[in-house]
Amino acid sequence: MDDRNGKPLFHANPARVPGSKPSEENANLAVNATDDLPQEEPKVAEQIIDERTAYIMTSMLQDVIKRGTGRRALALGRNDLAGKTGTTNDSKDSWFSGYNADYVTTVWSGFDQPESLGRHEYGGTVALPIWMSYMGAALKDRPSHLPKEPKGILTLRVDPVSGRAATPSTPDAYFELFKSEDSPPPMSEFEPGMGIPGSPLPADEMAPIDLF
Repeated sequence: MDDRNGKPLFHANPARVPGSKPSEENANLAVNATDDLPQEEPKVAEQIIDERTAYIMTSMLQDVIKRGTGRRALALGRNDLAGKTGTTNDSKDSWFSGYNADYVTTVWSGFDQPESLGRHEYGGTVALPIWMSYMGAALKDRPSHLPKEPKGILTLRVDPVSGRAATPSTPDAYFELFKSEDSPPPMSEFEPGMGIPGSPLPADEMAPIDLF
């Protein structure tokens, strides 16, 4: 940030993930550094959650856009977006927070003096279109960038009824991510002849889990 005479007043030095490369803007600090504002050593952000937790959460929030309340964002034609809509009671506030591996943007909409935005106004109808307009421009011509999968992640087929690791014959099973130490138990854990409440599978079809 410069003053009216072009004299530097402030150079941003945001903390970054350990081992990550600085953004293009931060990389230019060395070029733009002056005697008045010398370049600072890059700050390293403190890790506050397991990187696998963050990766799994991103996968969940990608589903919000693929098949949830953020489906409108599919119009951007990208496969690296994740996000979440939000709406308070009586639609007084609406949000959309979304991101890829490089950029994160949150849009809020509401009144200074709280009142309803309208009976049928939600995060997905008010905030999301604004977010799409901004991020569509910010990400234009930039390649898709998904977070790198960390070690210690398992991808398993899951029985939609029991939540257990599915057998090959489980109908409507879907793939889900788990930490390696937190994978769901297999259906074979049940004794022969024991039914699973609500499960479409007969007990004799239960088999050990399949890892993919």
